[in-house]
Amino acid sequence: MQLRTTVLALALALLPFVSAAPPAVAQEEAPEPGEPIKFSDRADTVAIDLPRNWKAEKHNESAGQFGFWLGPGGAGKQAGCVIQTVNGTQRALMARHTQMGTLQMVDGETSAGDGWAQGVGIDEEAERVYWDRYIEKDGRVYMARFITYYKYQDDVDALAKTCLATFRVPGGGLDTDPPKGWLTAKSKPFVVWHADEEKKDKVKGATALGGTLADVRKIAESALDGDPFDESTPVLRVFFNGTHYETFCKSSMGEAPDNAALDSTTGSVAVKWMSRRSQGFDNSLQQMVAAQYVTQFFGGSVPLWLRGGLMVYVNNAFEDGGKPKKPAKDRLSRTRGVVARTSRTLDQWFTLRSNEVPDMDAGFQELWAYHWFLRHAKQGKKYRKTYELCIATLRETGDPAAAHAVWDGTDFGKMLEDLKAWGKSLK
Repeated sequence: MQLRTTVLALALALLPFVSAAPPAVAQEEAPEPGEPIKFSDRADTVAIDLPRNWKAEKHNESAGQFGFWLGPGGAGKQAGCVIQTVNGTQRALMARHTQMGTLQMVDGETSAGDGWAQGVGIDEEAERVYWDRYIEKDGRVYMARFITYYKYQDDVDALAKTCLATFRVPGGGLDTDPPKGWLTAKSKPFVVWHADEEKKDKVKGATALGGTLADVRKIAESALDGDPFDESTPVLRVFFNGTHYETFCKSSMGEAPDNAALDSTTGSVAVKWMSRRSQGFDNSLQQMVAAQYVTQFFGGSVPLWLRGGLMVYVNNAFEDGGKPKKPAKDRLSRTRGVVARTSRTLDQWFTLRSNEVPDMDAGFQELWAYHWFLRHAKQGKKYRKTYELCIATLRETGDPAAAHAVWDGTDFGKMLEDLKAWGKSLK
């Protein structure tokens, strides 16, 4: 019964990649694998060659999964393989960073090429090892992941690498059309998606949003030099029904923000129309439009210090009359206190995620201070070229690790001292 127990435990280890624990493979000894055969989804979007004695198990199509398989990975040691889309990015290197960023990467096992990336990472706490391969295809990234227990790494390694080398994406690509039953309306520079049963006056009001938010996007464009990686027309997805908005957001991102949200699957900004007169609606929508452009510029969701920092930088510039170099006096006054309390160095922000920051509102203020300091403050001038090179490298490569590497040799403790000296100078 040892093999049966191991299979079930491994299936549980793949959560949340599978929707439920699949049944165990009913065998005491692993048969010979024989020649590999093709495994794929029904639409042949993705495909991979696995041993004949591997078995397809239940998988979660609603979560973007195409298949989940279990089988012996070498010396009878159990392994699993899952294939799914990676939402929130169009770039393989960026996907590898978001999916494997918390793992200990194995030296010499990361590689990348035109449109693909792969790596091997270890979760020491859970005692598991992952082999991942990512492929870009027409605005989407697809991931094939092998997993087993750390103690089986040497037994599974050869098979995992052999199978991942066969992973391909015959179909796929990002669907840029609105869902069935939705219509589109132009609202330069955006396109508005809306439900077709709504009255014309509501549609007219929704399309008017684009004119207001166009200025937010212009500030974002001026803040980031060069063309965006994703040059598609930005989408505002307006929900006139509040329940539909909440259902969509919860299914897409696990929660439903009060007013607006950036959908990682389509890159659209979801808008809760019923909240348009509530306090904070305008600010929330402006931030999401800023975040949308940042995501389009880099080709995906970048580390928090850039994604959140640039979002707040753009939004604050809009609220300050469209002049980033001249913040409102009350903002500078508040920033003085924010900087005085700041204890994180910039490089500590490089790896932080929002759930690791106890007070994210205060965190956004701190990030705005860092970005303004690096862009405009006299005390930050010595770091400006490196800051600009970091942004340019991330735009060019899509690799956060390469972007952060340009800071090598920087004295971040001294930078924090300079930041605080700038903060003290504010009135």
